Amino acid sequence: MSLLFRSPLINFDIHDFEAIQKHWPEILERIQLSSQDLFKSIHKKLPDQLSDKEQKSVYKYLIRGRYRPTPFGKWAGVGIANWENELNESSEIPSASSVEEVQIKEYKDNSGFYWLNPSIQPWSDGWRFWNFDREKEEWRYSKVQDGPLIQKLKELAFHDPELDQARVLRAFPDVSFHDKEIIWDYLLESQLLVNYHSDLWSKQLSETSIFIKNQATVPLVHMPIKLTPCRRWKLTPLS
Repeated sequence: MSLLFRSPLINFDIHDFEAIQKHWPEILERIQLSSQDLFKSIHKKLPDQLSDKEQKSVYKYLIRGRYRPTPFGKWAGVGIANWENELNESSEIPSASSVEEVQIKEYKDNSGFYWLNPSIQPWSDGWRFWNFDREKEEWRYSKVQDGPLIQKLKELAFHDPELDQARVLRAFPDVSFHDKEIIWDYLLESQLLVNYHSDLWSKQLSETSIFIKNQATVPLVHMPIKLTPCRRWKLTPLS
């Protein structure tokens, strides 16, 4: 009888700076999947070149990948384990060679069209809307003050809800090219504009899951006493 298990995938000492330097390309690859914003700010830097804020953000991901087994991008994965009399070496944290990526359905709309965040609503002297904090991995309310930018976006969306970069930026003819780039980046990073439609928008996080190929073992001493084989049963993996 087998069971599914979950495991973190960082198998080096996250408190050892030399180990972090050695695995830096691998760390960047994991962060790229989890947080595009953080990846853009650090992908051309070495670990000792990060700001204090960037170091804290990276360290949070390393803690997650070292100690938290909940599957999330390339920080943790799922595998199959068997009940055995003793624990063997395959039960250690999996190595990079013992895992494989599994692509899951992609929900992202790559057509180049965006929509005004569907959750936006009036709030005090501005507007509030839901967006996803990729570092804390949680949804939150964000607020933006009312002004020409929001009013122009709402006007554009009223006439045609499908928005692309060219159409949005044409609405600001007196703004320099450089400032238009800043505006566009802000709209995407703040998630005022999203390219996920209706209920599919909330399924935007990870497009890659990790399957651990090497089968692990769990000592029989940990088997629940009342567990009996049956066709369908559920078991919470032991952390």
